[in-house]
Amino acid sequence: MFKKIFTAGLAALTLFFSQPVKAEEKPNTIFAGTVLTEPDKSIDTLIDYRHLNGAQVAVEAVDLPWAETPTHHFSVGARTPKFRSFRLNGILDFNHTFENWGYTTFLEYSPLEKTTFRGGVIQHSVGVLGGFVGGDYQLNNFRMDADVWHTGEKADIHGYISYLFANHFYQSVGGEYGSQTISLVNGWLNPGEVGFYNKVTVDIDGETQKGHLIMGDQFLLNKQKLDFRSHLANNTEMRGVTTGTVLDNWAPYDAFASKRLALAVKWANNPKELSLNGRVYWRLSPEVFVGLGGNGKYTKDTQQSQGSVNATIYTTIPQTPLETAVELNVDVKTGDLLPTFYFGAIKTF
Repeated sequence: MFKKIFTAGLAALTLFFSQPVKAEEKPNTIFAGTVLTEPDKSIDTLIDYRHLNGAQVAVEAVDLPWAETPTHHFSVGARTPKFRSFRLNGILDFNHTFENWGYTTFLEYSPLEKTTFRGGVIQHSVGVLGGFVGGDYQLNNFRMDADVWHTGEKADIHGYISYLFANHFYQSVGGEYGSQTISLVNGWLNPGEVGFYNKVTVDIDGETQKGHLIMGDQFLLNKQKLDFRSHLANNTEMRGVTTGTVLDNWAPYDAFASKRLALAVKWANNPKELSLNGRVYWRLSPEVFVGLGGNGKYTKDTQQSQGSVNATIYTTIPQTPLETAVELNVDVKTGDLLPTFYFGAIKTF
């Protein structure tokens, strides 16, 4: 599997579709951002352009220039405008020597507004060359999204089904047969009131489990956004098979799941270690939030633990399309400071 992009704090771009909009709306968006992470000394840069007609171009570079063996990874993704219910999609991932590369390309056909069929080709430098078919079907509160593919040596399938019960409780069930993973996403969707999002992924063969919980007092996530998270959790549209997720942009800060207060917890467990990260976010205004929390990890073989405290501040820059954030992690034993910096711009026109 080709290297996935680093998850980084950022308000996610709104997904645009090809339906008409009012004249005063601004449907086209261009985003550019960079994340500098001290723990792994990485620089992650993304440029993403999206048009209401369905067109998109995204370019990302993930560099580790100060590592013992410097590496540079690149991702390029594009979607054409929708034409007579058809649209082409493609992703190319490669490193600076082009020794490690992969691509995914496919054609979408949408005969109905909420029904899409797709089929395409996948290839990777490790010897994978195959094809796939898939589809996305929605009816009222129900959705099903899945892919079936063959790598040239074996067949596999992944996907999910979701349903919104009583317009409030969301549940999706999905996974991938070959990797023996199961993904569950659920949530209580109550716009402007108390709500939550919860994801649990279980790798049966690897004996690993991980989860992500967000609770908010004025919750903002809706079914469309949880379906998108289910898509990411289950890698539909062939994500994570021969290419990464450049067309999906970066993950948003958990703070943006609520209008005011949010509690976020991430955890992971495997035969070697157990980790737990927690944050509390307070949005002082739509343009500013602060976060406080901590990280902990327990190594089972050595029975040793380590922890850090965390502080985050995010703000837009008034009268400009610019935004910035700083995240500070301080090791509680050594006092080492490990910062992460984000700087970006979002422009609609």
